[in-house]
Amino acid sequence: MHSTVLESDISASKKIAPESCADLRVLYAAGAGDVLGTYRSWERGEDDPRQVVHTYSGQFFDLMREIGAEALVVTRFGEARRDEFGMIRIEQRPNPRSSSGGLSFHFGQILYGWRLLKTAQRMRANAAVICEGTTHWFMLPLFARSGVQVIPSCHSLLWPTAGGDSVVRRIVRRLSRRCFRKTALVSLVASGRIEDQVVSTAGGSPRPTIPFLPTYRSGFFEGISPPRDERPFKVLFIGRLEEGKGVFDLLEMARRLDAAGRLDIEFDLCGDGPARDELTQMAEQRGLADRFRMHGHCERSTMKNMLSACHAVIAPSRSTLVEGFNQVVVESILAGRPVLTSEACPAIDYVEDAAVRVRPDDVTQYVEGIIKLADEPEFYAMKCRACSDLQGQFYDESTSWKSAVRRALEMASEKKKSQRSTRPGVAA
Repeated sequence: MHSTVLESDISASKKIAPESCADLRVLYAAGAGDVLGTYRSWERGEDDPRQVVHTYSGQFFDLMREIGAEALVVTRFGEARRDEFGMIRIEQRPNPRSSSGGLSFHFGQILYGWRLLKTAQRMRANAAVICEGTTHWFMLPLFARSGVQVIPSCHSLLWPTAGGDSVVRRIVRRLSRRCFRKTALVSLVASGRIEDQVVSTAGGSPRPTIPFLPTYRSGFFEGISPPRDERPFKVLFIGRLEEGKGVFDLLEMARRLDAAGRLDIEFDLCGDGPARDELTQMAEQRGLADRFRMHGHCERSTMKNMLSACHAVIAPSRSTLVEGFNQVVVESILAGRPVLTSEACPAIDYVEDAAVRVRPDDVTQYVEGIIKLADEPEFYAMKCRACSDLQGQFYDESTSWKSAVRRALEMASEKKKSQRSTRPGVAA
Protein backbone atom coordinates (compact mmCIF):
# COMPACT_ATOMS: atom_id res chain seq x y z
CA MET A 1 0.00 0.00 0.00
CA HIS A 2 1.34 3.40 -0.97
CA SER A 3 1.85 5.98 1.74
CA THR A 4 0.70 8.93 -0.32
CA VAL A 5 -0.16 11.93 1.82
CA LEU A 6 -3.95 12.20 1.76
CA GLU A 7 -6.09 15.23 2.53
CA SER A 8 -6.96 13.72 5.90
CA ASP A 9 -3.27 13.40 6.72
CA ILE A 10 -2.61 17.10 6.23
CA SER A 11 -5.77 18.63 7.64
CA ALA A 12 -3.75 20.03 10.52
CA SER A 13 -1.05 21.47 8.28
CA LYS A 14 -3.65 23.24 6.16
CA LYS A 15 -4.50 25.34 9.17
CA ILE A 16 -0.93 26.59 9.47
CA ALA A 17 -0.54 30.20 8.39
CA PRO A 18 2.05 30.90 5.66
CA GLU A 19 4.20 32.88 8.10
CA SER A 20 4.74 29.67 10.12
CA CYS A 21 7.33 28.68 7.52
CA ALA A 22 9.11 32.04 7.63
CA ASP A 23 11.77 30.74 10.03
CA LEU A 24 12.81 28.04 7.56
CA ARG A 25 16.02 28.27 5.57
CA VAL A 26 15.41 26.30 2.39
CA LEU A 27 17.97 24.85 0.02
CA TYR A 28 16.49 24.09 -3.40
CA ALA A 29 18.61 22.02 -5.80
CA ALA A 30 16.77 22.83 -9.02
CA GLY A 31 18.47 20.57 -11.55
CA ALA A 32 19.85 21.93 -14.81
CA GLY A 33 17.44 24.75 -15.69
CA ASP A 34 18.28 28.42 -16.25
CA VAL A 35 16.97 29.51 -12.86
CA LEU A 36 18.52 32.97 -13.06
CA GLY A 37 16.81 33.66 -16.38
CA THR A 38 13.50 32.56 -14.92
CA TYR A 39 14.07 34.76 -11.86
CA ARG A 40 14.64 37.85 -13.99
CA SER A 41 11.29 37.28 -15.72
CA TRP A 42 9.62 36.51 -12.39
CA GLU A 43 10.98 39.72 -10.86
CA ARG A 44 9.22 41.67 -13.63
CA GLY A 45 5.98 39.84 -12.84
CA GLU A 46 6.19 37.72 -15.98
CA ASP A 47 6.39 34.02 -16.76
CA ASP A 48 9.57 32.77 -18.42
CA PRO A 49 8.96 33.57 -22.13
CA ARG A 50 10.99 30.52 -23.17
CA GLN A 51 8.59 28.10 -21.50
CA VAL A 52 4.93 27.26 -21.96
CA VAL A 53 4.61 25.53 -18.59
CA HIS A 54 4.67 27.45 -15.29
CA THR A 55 8.27 26.63 -14.42
CA TYR A 56 9.14 24.87 -11.17
CA SER A 57 11.65 27.56 -10.23
CA GLY A 58 9.01 30.22 -10.91
CA GLN A 59 6.61 28.35 -8.61
CA PHE A 60 9.35 28.15 -5.99
CA PHE A 61 9.95 31.90 -6.12
CA ASP A 62 6.19 32.48 -5.75
CA LEU A 63 6.10 30.25 -2.68
CA MET A 64 9.14 31.82 -1.02
CA ARG A 65 7.60 35.27 -1.45
CA GLU A 66 4.33 34.08 0.06
CA ILE A 67 5.87 32.44 3.14
CA GLY A 68 8.79 34.84 3.57
CA ALA A 69 11.42 32.12 3.93
CA GLU A 70 15.12 32.48 3.20
CA ALA A 71 16.23 30.34 0.25
CA LEU A 72 19.29 29.34 -1.74
CA VAL A 73 18.63 27.92 -5.22
CA VAL A 74 21.43 25.88 -6.80
CA THR A 75 21.39 24.94 -10.49
CA ARG A 76 23.82 23.05 -12.70
CA PHE A 77 23.09 25.45 -15.56
CA GLY A 78 25.69 27.68 -17.17
CA GLU A 79 28.97 28.98 -15.84
CA ALA A 80 29.69 29.31 -12.13
CA ARG A 81 28.28 32.49 -10.57
CA ARG A 82 26.37 33.69 -7.51
CA ASP A 83 23.61 36.28 -7.27
CA GLU A 84 21.76 37.60 -4.24
CA PHE A 85 18.25 39.06 -4.29
CA GLY A 86 17.30 39.78 -0.70
CA MET A 87 15.91 36.61 0.86
CA ILE A 88 16.64 34.58 -2.28
CA ARG A 89 20.12 33.65 -3.48
CA ILE A 90 20.86 31.85 -6.74
CA GLU A 91 24.03 29.93 -7.45
CA GLN A 92 24.95 28.45 -10.80
CA ARG A 93 27.13 25.47 -9.96
CA PRO A 94 27.87 23.30 -13.01
CA ASN A 95 28.69 19.62 -12.70
CA PRO A 96 31.41 18.93 -15.30
CA ARG A 97 30.88 15.17 -14.99
CA SER A 98 27.11 15.23 -15.60
CA SER A 99 27.55 14.27 -19.26
CA SER A 100 30.26 11.69 -18.56
CA GLY A 101 29.71 7.98 -18.74
CA GLY A 102 30.39 5.07 -16.42
CA LEU A 103 32.07 5.49 -13.08
CA SER A 104 33.12 9.07 -13.85
CA PHE A 105 29.44 10.09 -13.90
CA HIS A 106 28.69 8.39 -10.60
CA PHE A 107 31.76 9.90 -8.96
CA GLY A 108 30.60 13.31 -10.19
CA GLN A 109 27.16 12.77 -8.67
CA ILE A 110 28.65 11.85 -5.30
CA LEU A 111 31.07 14.79 -5.32
CA TYR A 112 28.29 17.20 -6.28
CA GLY A 113 26.12 15.88 -3.48
CA TRP A 114 28.96 16.26 -0.99
CA ARG A 115 29.50 19.89 -2.00
CA LEU A 116 25.77 20.50 -1.72
CA LEU A 117 25.79 19.01 1.78
CA LYS A 118 28.56 21.41 2.83
CA THR A 119 26.49 24.28 1.42
CA ALA A 120 23.47 23.15 3.43
CA GLN A 121 25.57 23.04 6.58
CA ARG A 122 27.06 26.50 6.01
CA MET A 123 23.68 28.13 5.46
CA ARG A 124 22.21 26.14 8.39
CA ALA A 125 19.43 24.91 6.14
CA ASN A 126 16.61 23.12 7.93
CA ALA A 127 14.86 21.92 4.76
CA ALA A 128 16.24 20.84 1.38
CA VAL A 129 14.17 20.23 -1.75
CA ILE A 130 16.40 18.10 -3.99
CA CYS A 131 15.39 17.41 -7.60
CA GLU A 132 16.43 14.16 -9.23
CA GLY A 133 19.63 14.30 -11.24
CA THR A 134 21.30 16.60 -8.70
CA THR A 135 23.05 13.80 -6.83
CA HIS A 136 22.43 10.16 -6.05
CA TRP A 137 19.55 9.66 -3.65
CA PHE A 138 21.78 7.66 -1.30
CA MET A 139 23.61 10.88 -0.44
CA LEU A 140 20.53 12.42 1.19
CA PRO A 141 20.74 10.55 4.52
CA LEU A 142 23.92 12.59 5.12
CA PHE A 143 21.80 15.75 4.93
CA ALA A 144 19.37 14.36 7.51
CA ARG A 145 22.21 13.57 9.89
CA SER A 146 23.16 17.26 9.71
CA GLY A 147 19.68 18.27 10.81
CA VAL A 148 18.35 19.04 7.33
CA GLN A 149 14.85 17.74 6.59
CA VAL A 150 15.08 16.16 3.17
CA ILE A 151 12.38 16.50 0.50
CA PRO A 152 13.24 14.54 -2.69
CA SER A 153 11.44 15.87 -5.77
CA CYS A 154 11.06 13.05 -8.31
CA HIS A 155 10.14 14.40 -11.75
CA SER A 156 11.26 11.38 -13.78
CA LEU A 157 11.13 7.61 -13.67
CA LEU A 158 13.86 6.12 -11.49
CA TRP A 159 14.56 3.54 -14.22
CA PRO A 160 13.35 3.11 -17.81
CA THR A 161 10.17 1.28 -18.79
CA ALA A 162 12.22 -1.38 -20.59
CA GLY A 163 14.24 -2.15 -17.47
CA GLY A 164 17.54 -3.80 -18.24
CA ASP A 165 19.57 -1.51 -16.00
CA SER A 166 23.28 -2.08 -15.55
CA VAL A 167 24.70 -3.67 -12.42
CA VAL A 168 25.94 -0.25 -11.26
CA ARG A 169 22.49 1.29 -11.59
CA ARG A 170 20.94 -1.56 -9.62
CA ILE A 171 23.52 -1.02 -6.88
CA VAL A 172 22.71 2.71 -6.84
CA ARG A 173 19.02 1.91 -6.42
CA ARG A 174 19.77 -0.52 -3.62
CA LEU A 175 21.86 2.10 -1.83
CA SER A 176 19.00 4.60 -2.29
CA ARG A 177 16.55 2.46 -0.32
CA ARG A 178 17.26 4.23 2.95
CA CYS A 179 16.50 7.63 1.44
CA PHE A 180 12.92 6.69 0.53
CA ARG A 181 12.35 4.27 3.41
CA LYS A 182 13.79 6.20 6.37
CA THR A 183 15.28 9.59 5.50
CA ALA A 184 12.82 11.61 3.43
CA LEU A 185 10.41 13.80 5.33
CA VAL A 186 8.16 13.34 2.31
CA SER A 187 8.84 12.66 -1.38
CA LEU A 188 7.24 14.69 -4.16
CA VAL A 189 6.30 12.53 -7.17
CA ALA A 190 5.24 13.66 -10.65
CA SER A 191 3.09 10.64 -11.50
CA GLY A 192 1.65 7.40 -10.18
CA ARG A 193 4.22 5.45 -12.19
CA ILE A 194 7.06 7.35 -10.53
CA GLU A 195 5.45 6.78 -7.13
CA ASP A 196 5.34 3.04 -7.85
CA GLN A 197 9.09 3.08 -8.45
CA VAL A 198 9.71 5.05 -5.26
CA VAL A 199 7.70 2.45 -3.36
CA SER A 200 9.66 -0.35 -5.04
CA THR A 201 12.99 1.31 -4.26
CA ALA A 202 11.96 1.65 -0.61
CA GLY A 203 11.23 -2.05 -0.48
CA GLY A 204 7.49 -1.48 -0.19
CA SER A 205 7.63 0.66 2.95
CA PRO A 206 8.34 4.23 1.84
CA ARG A 207 8.08 7.52 3.64
CA PRO A 208 4.95 9.49 2.65
CA THR A 209 4.63 10.90 -0.86
CA ILE A 210 2.82 13.91 -2.30
CA PRO A 211 1.84 13.78 -5.99
CA PHE A 212 1.94 16.83 -8.23
CA LEU A 213 1.24 17.71 -11.86
CA PRO A 214 2.75 20.27 -14.25
CA THR A 215 0.77 23.51 -14.07
CA TYR A 216 -0.12 25.90 -16.88
CA ARG A 217 -1.64 29.33 -17.39
CA SER A 218 -4.81 29.20 -19.47
CA GLY A 219 -4.03 32.38 -21.41
CA PHE A 220 -1.43 30.81 -23.69
CA PHE A 221 -3.76 28.11 -25.01
CA GLU A 222 -6.77 30.40 -25.44
CA GLY A 223 -5.14 31.81 -28.57
CA ILE A 224 -4.73 28.43 -30.27
CA SER A 225 -7.26 27.80 -33.02
CA PRO A 226 -9.23 24.52 -33.28
CA PRO A 227 -7.88 21.87 -35.70
CA ARG A 228 -8.69 22.57 -39.35
CA ASP A 229 -10.51 19.98 -41.43
CA GLU A 230 -8.00 20.04 -44.25
CA ARG A 231 -5.06 18.22 -45.76
CA PRO A 232 -2.22 17.63 -45.31
CA PHE A 233 -2.71 15.99 -41.92
CA LYS A 234 0.10 17.46 -39.79
CA VAL A 235 1.76 15.58 -36.93
CA LEU A 236 3.83 17.69 -34.52
CA PHE A 237 6.81 16.59 -32.42
CA ILE A 238 8.12 18.91 -29.70
CA GLY A 239 11.25 18.01 -27.76
CA ARG A 240 14.93 17.29 -27.76
CA LEU A 241 16.22 15.69 -30.94
CA GLU A 242 17.92 12.61 -29.53
CA GLU A 243 17.56 8.89 -30.06
CA GLY A 244 15.84 8.29 -26.69
CA LYS A 245 13.02 10.64 -27.67
CA GLY A 246 12.24 8.39 -30.64
CA VAL A 247 13.16 10.82 -33.42
CA PHE A 248 14.65 8.11 -35.64
CA ASP A 249 11.47 6.08 -35.14
CA LEU A 250 9.64 9.21 -36.26
CA LEU A 251 11.67 9.32 -39.46
CA GLU A 252 10.90 5.64 -40.07
CA MET A 253 7.19 6.41 -39.67
CA ALA A 254 7.51 9.10 -42.33
CA ARG A 255 9.36 6.68 -44.63
CA ARG A 256 6.69 3.99 -44.30
CA LEU A 257 3.88 6.46 -44.91
CA ASP A 258 5.71 7.74 -47.98
CA ALA A 259 6.19 4.19 -49.26
CA ALA A 260 2.44 3.59 -48.80
CA GLY A 261 1.66 6.67 -50.90
CA ARG A 262 0.39 8.69 -47.94
CA LEU A 263 1.77 12.01 -49.16
CA ASP A 264 -1.10 13.76 -47.33
CA ILE A 265 0.54 13.16 -43.92
CA GLU A 266 3.40 15.42 -42.86
CA PHE A 267 5.64 15.88 -39.81
CA ASP A 268 6.94 19.02 -38.13
CA LEU A 269 9.67 18.79 -35.49
CA CYS A 270 10.27 21.61 -33.00
CA GLY A 271 13.43 21.26 -30.97
CA ASP A 272 17.17 20.90 -31.11
CA GLY A 273 19.64 18.27 -30.01
CA PRO A 274 22.54 16.01 -30.93
CA ALA A 275 20.59 14.05 -33.58
CA ARG A 276 19.52 17.07 -35.61
CA ASP A 277 22.25 17.02 -38.28
CA GLU A 278 22.02 13.26 -38.84
CA LEU A 279 18.23 13.41 -38.94
CA THR A 280 18.31 16.24 -41.48
CA GLN A 281 20.73 14.37 -43.70
CA MET A 282 18.72 11.13 -43.54
CA ALA A 283 15.46 12.94 -44.38
CA GLU A 284 17.08 14.54 -47.42
CA GLN A 285 18.61 11.26 -48.59
CA ARG A 286 15.22 9.56 -48.44
CA GLY A 287 13.41 12.38 -50.23
CA LEU A 288 11.34 13.28 -47.17
CA ALA A 289 12.64 16.76 -46.37
CA ASP A 290 9.53 18.54 -47.68
CA ARG A 291 7.23 16.43 -45.47
CA PHE A 292 9.61 15.94 -42.50
CA ARG A 293 10.47 19.49 -41.53
CA MET A 294 12.77 20.55 -38.68
CA HIS A 295 12.19 24.00 -37.18
CA GLY A 296 14.79 24.05 -34.40
CA HIS A 297 14.06 25.54 -30.99
CA CYS A 298 10.80 27.52 -31.08
CA GLU A 299 9.86 30.43 -28.84
CA ARG A 300 6.39 30.66 -27.31
CA SER A 301 4.82 32.64 -30.17
CA THR A 302 6.16 30.23 -32.79
CA MET A 303 5.05 27.26 -30.70
CA LYS A 304 1.54 28.65 -30.56
CA ASN A 305 1.49 28.85 -34.35
CA MET A 306 2.81 25.29 -34.68
CA LEU A 307 0.14 23.95 -32.33
CA SER A 308 -2.56 25.84 -34.21
CA ALA A 309 -1.39 24.39 -37.52
CA CYS A 310 -1.11 20.73 -36.45
CA HIS A 311 -3.78 18.03 -36.19
CA ALA A 312 -2.07 15.77 -33.65
CA VAL A 313 1.02 15.67 -31.44
CA ILE A 314 3.33 12.69 -31.10
CA ALA A 315 5.66 11.73 -28.22
CA PRO A 316 7.42 8.51 -29.32
CA SER A 317 9.88 8.29 -26.40
CA ARG A 318 11.63 4.93 -26.37
CA SER A 319 11.35 2.44 -23.52
CA THR A 320 15.07 2.80 -22.80
CA LEU A 321 14.62 6.47 -21.84
CA VAL A 322 14.27 7.47 -18.19
CA GLU A 323 11.28 9.67 -19.01
CA GLY A 324 9.63 12.23 -16.79
CA PHE A 325 6.10 13.58 -16.92
CA ASN A 326 6.42 14.56 -20.58
CA GLN A 327 4.94 18.05 -20.66
CA VAL A 328 4.41 17.87 -24.42
CA VAL A 329 1.73 15.26 -23.79
CA VAL A 330 -0.07 17.79 -21.58
CA GLU A 331 0.42 20.68 -23.99
CA SER A 332 -1.16 18.63 -26.77
CA ILE A 333 -4.29 18.16 -24.67
CA LEU A 334 -4.41 21.82 -23.63
CA ALA A 335 -4.18 22.76 -27.32
CA GLY A 336 -7.14 20.48 -28.10
CA ARG A 337 -5.07 17.98 -30.09
CA PRO A 338 -4.96 14.19 -29.63
CA VAL A 339 -1.57 12.76 -28.69
CA LEU A 340 0.07 9.54 -29.83
CA THR A 341 2.36 8.01 -27.23
CA SER A 342 3.09 4.91 -25.16
CA GLU A 343 3.50 3.87 -21.55
CA ALA A 344 7.14 4.99 -21.86
CA CYS A 345 5.60 8.42 -21.12
CA PRO A 346 4.00 8.24 -17.64
CA ALA A 347 1.82 11.23 -18.57
CA ILE A 348 -0.38 9.04 -20.76
CA ASP A 349 -2.12 7.69 -17.65
CA TYR A 350 -3.61 11.18 -17.10
CA VAL A 351 -4.83 11.82 -20.66
CA GLU A 352 -5.91 8.34 -21.78
CA ASP A 353 -9.25 9.36 -23.31
CA ALA A 354 -7.60 11.90 -25.62
CA ALA A 355 -4.60 9.72 -26.49
CA VAL A 356 -3.79 6.95 -28.91
CA ARG A 357 -1.81 4.48 -26.82
CA VAL A 358 0.65 2.24 -28.65
CA ARG A 359 3.33 -0.22 -27.59
CA PRO A 360 6.67 1.41 -26.79
CA ASP A 361 9.14 1.37 -29.71
CA ASP A 362 6.50 -0.10 -32.08
CA VAL A 363 6.76 1.96 -35.29
CA THR A 364 4.01 -0.08 -36.96
CA GLN A 365 1.49 0.78 -34.24
CA TYR A 366 2.44 4.46 -34.41
CA VAL A 367 1.85 4.47 -38.17
CA GLU A 368 -1.51 2.73 -37.71
CA GLY A 369 -2.48 5.27 -35.05
CA ILE A 370 -1.61 8.22 -37.29
CA ILE A 371 -3.62 6.76 -40.18
CA LYS A 372 -6.59 6.10 -37.88
CA LEU A 373 -6.63 9.72 -36.72
CA ALA A 374 -6.23 11.00 -40.28
CA ASP A 375 -8.80 8.73 -41.95
CA GLU A 376 -11.55 8.30 -39.34
CA PRO A 377 -13.22 11.67 -38.69
CA GLU A 378 -15.49 10.37 -35.92
CA PHE A 379 -12.60 8.80 -34.04
CA TYR A 380 -10.54 11.97 -34.43
CA ALA A 381 -13.42 14.19 -33.27
CA MET A 382 -13.98 11.95 -30.22
CA LYS A 383 -10.33 12.32 -29.19
CA CYS A 384 -10.50 16.09 -29.69
CA ARG A 385 -13.63 16.38 -27.54
CA ALA A 386 -11.97 14.39 -24.77
CA CYS A 387 -9.22 17.01 -24.55
CA SER A 388 -11.51 19.62 -23.01
CA ASP A 389 -12.60 17.23 -20.24
CA LEU A 390 -8.98 16.58 -19.23
CA GLN A 391 -7.62 20.12 -19.21
CA GLY A 392 -8.78 21.27 -15.78
CA GLN A 393 -6.30 19.12 -13.81
CA PHE A 394 -3.39 20.99 -15.40
CA TYR A 395 -4.77 24.42 -14.50
CA ASP A 396 -5.56 23.42 -10.91
CA GLU A 397 -3.25 25.18 -8.44
CA SER A 398 -4.03 22.61 -5.74
CA THR A 399 -2.25 19.86 -7.75
CA SER A 400 0.78 22.00 -8.60
CA TRP A 401 4.36 21.39 -7.53
CA LYS A 402 4.19 24.65 -5.58
CA SER A 403 1.27 23.31 -3.56
CA ALA A 404 3.16 20.06 -2.90
CA VAL A 405 6.27 21.94 -1.73
CA ARG A 406 4.14 24.17 0.50
CA ARG A 407 2.65 21.13 2.19
CA ALA A 408 6.09 19.58 2.61
CA LEU A 409 7.53 22.77 4.15
CA GLU A 410 4.57 23.03 6.52
CA MET A 411 5.36 19.51 7.67
CA ALA A 412 9.02 20.53 8.06
CA SER A 413 8.03 23.58 10.10
CA GLU A 414 5.82 21.53 12.39
CA LYS A 415 8.56 18.94 12.89
CA LYS A 416 11.07 21.68 13.65
CA LYS A 417 8.75 23.16 16.30
CA SER A 418 8.13 19.72 17.78
CA GLN A 419 11.84 19.01 18.06
CA ARG A 420 12.43 22.39 19.71
CA SER A 421 9.64 21.86 22.26
CA THR A 422 11.02 18.47 23.35
CA ARG A 423 14.57 19.67 24.02
CA PRO A 424 15.65 19.67 27.69
CA GLY A 425 14.79 22.91 29.39
CA VAL A 426 12.21 23.93 26.75
CA ALA A 427 8.59 24.10 27.86
CA ALA A 428 6.31 21.80 25.92
